[in-house]
Amino acid sequence: MKSFRFSLESVLEYRREIEEEWEIRLARVNGEYNRILLDIEENDRHSREALDGSSLAVGGTEAHSWGMYRWRLESQKVQLLRALAAKEEEQSRIRRKFLEVTRDRKIISRLKEKKMEEYKKYLIKEEIKRLDDLTAAKSAGEAAL
Repeated sequence: MKSFRFSLESVLEYRREIEEEWEIRLARVNGEYNRILLDIEENDRHSREALDGSSLAVGGTEAHSWGMYRWRLESQKVQLLRALAAKEEEQSRIRRKFLEVTRDRKIISRLKEKKMEEYKKYLIKEEIKRLDDLTAAKSAGEAAL
C-alpha cells in the first residue's frame, strides 16, 4: 500500500520558511520598538532628576547648565517620539505582512490536512475491501468442502 504523499509539500515548506522569516522580522522590530520605549522612560527619569537638580541650583551658571541639560533631554525626547512613531508604522507594516504569509501557509496546511483525511478514508475503504475479499475467499473455500 502506498504511503501518503502531499504533492504541495515543497510549497508548504517554502511558505513555512517565509512565515518564519517574517516572524523573526516582527520580533526584531518589536524589540526595537520596546527599546525606544525604554529610552523614552529613561529620558523622562533624567528629565525629572534634572528638574530636581535645577531647583537645588544655587548659582546662575549652575541653573543655566541644568536648563541646557533639560533642553537637550527634551530635544532627545522629541527625536525618540519620532523614532517611535516610525517604528510603529514599520511594526504595523511587518505585522500585516506576517499575517498575510501566515494566512497563505495555513491555506496550504488545511489543504494538506484535507488530503490526509481523504487518504485515511481511502485506507479504511481499502482495508474493508481487503477484509471482504478474505471473508469471501474463506466462505468460498468452506463451501467447496
